[in-house]
Amino acid sequence: YALGEVQPFVSYKQMARKLCVTDSLVASYITNLVEKGVPIIKKYDGGIAYVKLDVDFRQLQAKENVVGVNTLLSYWQ
Repeated sequence: YALGEVQPFVSYKQMARKLCVTDSLVASYITNLVEKGVPIIKKYDGGIAYVKLDVDFRQLQAKENVVGVNTLLSYWQ
């Protein structure tokens, strides 16, 4: 969320650095979210994947905690 506030699309590497995890773990999390129906928009530039959360879903998530993000994940930001 924090990275998405600053720029429209974020790479897996940027997320991994922010969360202090590996790129492959970020990729796995993104895959799991997509499989659960979370509307993640993905684009490629120069062979690098960039993602962002659908704006309407992001607002709904902020209001209703649709995905159920727990407080432990909040500490990683």
